[in-house]
Order: sequence, then structure tokens, then C-alpha cells
Amino acid sequence: MDASLNERNEIPFIWTDFRVQDYKRQLEQGIRFRLKDDKDFCVRNIGKNDIDTISRIEKSVFSDPWTEMIIKTYLEDDYYFLAFLGQISNEVVSYSFCRMILDELHIDNLAVRKEYRRLGLGTIMVWMLLKVAKIRDVNRAYLEVRISNGSAISLYEKFGFRKVGVRPRYYADNNEDAFLMTKEL
Repeated sequence: MDASLNERNEIPFIWTDFRVQDYKRQLEQGIRFRLKDDKDFCVRNIGKNDIDTISRIEKSVFSDPWTEMIIKTYLEDDYYFLAFLGQISNEVVSYSFCRMILDELHIDNLAVRKEYRRLGLGTIMVWMLLKVAKIRDVNRAYLEVRISNGSAISLYEKFGFRKVGVRPRYYADNNEDAFLMTKEL
């Protein structure tokens, strides 16, 4: 875990069954986290049967949601793409989509349903992405985030991401700029 998170006691889980040596099998079955409020949170790979659920959440969370076609693209090749979802009591409450190119990870999409925010689920999702990326010899991670999304910016900064640039009019729905953020792993 990132030392800066540990020092501030901001890790939202008290236990996980994550094991580096068999992470692929574990992600198929689900990696369990015990949250501080004693709820179980499970992270697993997204499958084709999850597309409708992810699409409904996407439309409820984002003003410019991804299409089902984009979501399907991330499920085609687990060598280049990481696609995880998080569940509480078998209910999908979060998900993330990333691309891995050579030694770089690009976090393309991360969402937590509105009624499940502020529980640390985004922190767990980012932690998992970075942990798997490191296992797969990724050296740096990138992402874009809306300049107005202070909560997401704070989340990424907790993990050591730094703002390194601005992408003007990056978001098509309202032409909002995006911060480009990066982190060395």
C-alpha cells in the first residue's frame, strides 16, 4: 500500500484476501475486502453479463456516459485492458476501466454509484488498479479528470498522482478542461 495513505490512516478497509501470486484467478472469483463498517466489498473482473448494469450506472453517474460498445471493447482483451467492478451484497456499486500500453497504465473510467460514495470504495478501486498494474510491470499511470471534480482529484492525489498538464475542452458534453495527472509506480 502507498505509504502516504497508511500514514494518514486513510485506507478504507481493514482486511483483504488479495494474494499477488494468483491475482488473475482471484479476480475471476472476486477479491474480498472487509470495510471498516464491517461490510464486505468484493472486486472482480467485469464480464459480458455485467454490461447492462454498468451501462445503467454509467448513465446515472456521468453527463457524457460511455456507450455499451465502448464498454464491450474493454472486455475483449485482458492483456491490454483492465475492467473491474465492485460489489456490496452482490449489488454492483463501482467499476473501473483501464488500458495498459507497454509500461504505462491509463485509467480511463472510474465510477462509484452516488449512494455509495464517501465509503472509500473509489480508494479500493484505485488501490487494486495500481496493485495489478505493478504486478504487470507497469512503471507509470496516467488519467484525465474534470477540473471541477474536486473529490476525484483529491482521491488521485492521495495515491501520489500529480497534475502535469491541462487538456483544453477535453469533455465533449460541456467543453470542460481536464487535468492530466500522472504517477510513477
